[in-house]
Amino acid sequence: MSKILKIGIVLLVVLCGVLLAITFIGSPLQNLVAGLSAPRDEPLTEDVELDVDFAGDESDLAAAVKDALAKADGHWAEFAYKIDYIQFQDDGQMAIVWLGAVDPETDEFIGREPELALAELNAKGKWQVLLEDDESFRETFKTFQYAEKR
Repeated sequence: MSKILKIGIVLLVVLCGVLLAITFIGSPLQNLVAGLSAPRDEPLTEDVELDVDFAGDESDLAAAVKDALAKADGHWAEFAYKIDYIQFQDDGQMAIVWLGAVDPETDEFIGREPELALAELNAKGKWQVLLEDDESFRETFKTFQYAEKR
């Protein structure tokens, strides 16, 4: 057997070993990605401090969302909701809020798609909340920094 063929076989065996190790052990990159996409066990509540610098107060935002849900009718009355996640624009002037439906008896999330709400700070520094079925939700959503523009 030639020397080049022997080196090729050794490299192939080493490469296969590395690929098997990555497959069964997992690479640090895979672990990082899995950690970033893992769902949270606990929803955001008024007691949780958000690690975001924005112009308003997270308890003010939670209160505004709660108030909007209390005033909403239609399908909003079918479930109780809790804030599951909030994403703020970089300027802190707008936020998108994921609302998870919860079982009123256990306070546990119900396995279904979250509803969305948009919140904007008005000129007085108060959060104005739009639920998905509000007429201006779609147009306002298009202005959100992280919304996909089409």
